[in-house]
Parts: sequence; C-alpha cells; structure tokens
Amino acid sequence: MKRKKKGFILYDDMYGPIRNLTLEEKGLLLSSIFEYQLGEGKRELPVGVDMAYNFIIQQLERDNERYEDVCKARSESGKLGGRPQKAKEPIGLLVKQKNQIKAKKADKEKDTDIDTEKDKKIVIEEKDTHSGGKKIENEIINNIVEYLNEVSGRCYKKGIATTEKCIKSRIVEGFTKDDFERVIDFKVGEWKDDPEFSKFIRPQTLFGTKMEGYLQSAKVKPKGSDKVDIDKLLTEMEEENEKRRCN
Repeated sequence: MKRKKKGFILYDDMYGPIRNLTLEEKGLLLSSIFEYQLGEGKRELPVGVDMAYNFIIQQLERDNERYEDVCKARSESGKLGGRPQKAKEPIGLLVKQKNQIKAKKADKEKDTDIDTEKDKKIVIEEKDTHSGGKKIENEIINNIVEYLNEVSGRCYKKGIATTEKCIKSRIVEGFTKDDFERVIDFKVGEWKDDPEFSKFIRPQTLFGTKMEGYLQSAKVKPKGSDKVDIDKLLTEMEEENEKRRCN
C-alpha cells in the first residue's frame, strides 16, 4: 500500500513560468496544484496557466516518485533486521543484554547505509533528468541567436543572461523555434535599411513582450519574402521625374 504524501515543495525556479500571470490566474494555478496533489484530477485551464501547471506538475511527479521509492526502500530494509536469536546456553543476564544492544546497533547501521545509497541514486537520477532538459533548452536558445546573427549580420553573443531571459519567457508562453525565425525574417527585412529602426534589431526588442504582435504581422506576409514599400517606391520615382524636368 502506497503512503500518502501530506505535502509538496515549490522551488524558486518554478516562478519563471508564472511571473507574467495575473493574480487571479496564479490563484487558479495554485488551486489546481492542490487538486492534483489531493487526487481530484485536472480542470480545464487557460493556455498560459496550463503551461505553467504542466511545468510544475512534472517536478511534483518526480518528487512523489522519489518519496515512494524512499518509503519502499526503508520498508524493505526494515525487514532485514530482527530480534537476535536466543543463546542456546545462556551465561547470564548481562551478556544477553550486551548482545541485544550490539545486534540492534548493527541493524540500525545497516538500515542507514541502505537508505543513504538509495537516496544518492534518486538524487543522481533527478539531476540527470534536469540537466538533460536544460541542455536541450540551451541548444534551442543558441540556435535562435545564431539565426538572428546570420540573418541580420550582427554578432550577438550566446549565454547572455538578458537574451536567454527573453527567449525563455517566450518559450514558456508557447512560442516555437519557427515562430522566432519568422519574426527575425520579418523584422530584419523591415528594419535593416531604416536608420531609425535598425538599432532595434536585437533580442530584447524582437523577443520581448511585443513578439506576439510581430508574429501576427509576419504571418500576413509569407516567411522569407522580401518586403516592398510601394508608397516609398512611388515617392522616389516622382522625385526622380521632378529632377529630370528641372534639368
């Protein structure tokens, strides 16, 4: 029979996915987490809240599995001990008491060793799982920075905290690698020849809170197509014709 865990732990790095939620959404998220822990199932959640919920529940599931493994290990190790056998030829109450004390001490040390090894194994497995996910996330971020440098001709460095923070926030909101590349293609094509706006071809602007708007504008025009400003082109042609007439 499984032991019922009476609580759960929230970690500092869980705050990232819920930072931009409203107070009402945060309250809904917390209620949903309690309902999960109490075994009441999952309710229908808004997209942003659902993403944060899934991120946190994955960690809680790992914690619950670890708790069950530790309980099982301690239960099994307890069966390895037992009362010392009676001496066939007792030689005195004092000797009997000493033997019992030694046996109990040996059993306790054995139990402690088993628990320690089990805990170490579980911690290592959790660390490997977490590091594997972080490695994939860093690889995606580096690919996005490389693509921005390739399209814009800039040399933005990888591993910069502000850049990673912008990209991670958008990934948590559900943006894909293709969305980032579409925004890069669209805004670089729109701003690269504009002296006033070319300075905004940077991660903090492209991948900030306005990225959703940039993406929707980019979807109106197919990815990779060149942007042509018809009004600007007509104006330049009229100015050129005017110069010719004056000459």
